[in-house]
This record gives sequence, C-alpha cells and structure tokens, in this order.
Amino acid sequence: MGYQPYGSNLDDIAYRVNFDPNILCILVNGHELSRLHSKTDIADFFEYVNSHPNIAIKLSDLKKLRLKKGLDDILRDIGFRGILAKMFFPKMTNSEIIFRNPIYQKDLEELGIDYVDAWILLHTPKRKGAFDVTS
Repeated sequence: MGYQPYGSNLDDIAYRVNFDPNILCILVNGHELSRLHSKTDIADFFEYVNSHPNIAIKLSDLKKLRLKKGLDDILRDIGFRGILAKMFFPKMTNSEIIFRNPIYQKDLEELGIDYVDAWILLHTPKRKGAFDVTS
C-alpha cells in the first residue's frame, strides 16, 4: 500500500462523506464532491442512503423515491465514479446497495485502493458544472 495520511493505523478514518441537506452539498473530507441544485429524486436518494450508512439497503425500499435513473447513473452524476464508487458503494446488486461511510484505512487496504489515488480523483479540477445535478 502506498502513502497513508494518518500513519499506518488501519483503524484510522481515511475518508468521510458529509451531506448538508439544507444546501444539498456532498463533501468528502471537506472537499465538495457535488452540489444538488434542487430537491429532486437524486437528492432524496442521497439523503436516504446517507441516513442508512453501513447497512444493506433493499432496492425495494428505494422504490418509493421513484428514481428516474439507474443507480450507476445517479452515482456517476453526483460524483461517485471509479474508485470513489468502489469505496463508498462497495456492494450494488439487483436487490441491495450498501453506502459505506466512513472509509477506514483497513477498508482501502481490503479494496486494494491507494489513499493517494482517491485523493487525486477528489482534487482533480472538474469541468464547470460537471457534478452539478439539477434533475
């Protein structure tokens, strides 16, 4: 494993998502991942999974949100792509999804993800509006 920001303790938190439902902003370690412009099914989805971290959420429970897009598209639209999706949504099946938060060093180790790779993805400048979700 490469660089570890908080030493080699596998029980240290590496990444944490915070969501402010008042301004619909998703932050990872204080870095803005995306801002949802309006109260939409996507915002409702993220509020729901964020309030149920680290447990299997049945997709049947999400049906009441009347999602207009598939989960892969929603996650990509709000910025959870590539290794970020792998870290925070380690299980997505036809019947359930798990939102993992926070992510510990040991989780990165188990997933074979280097801290720096995720850090670079989070801090790479994005095109204006790339993760602004309006619908």
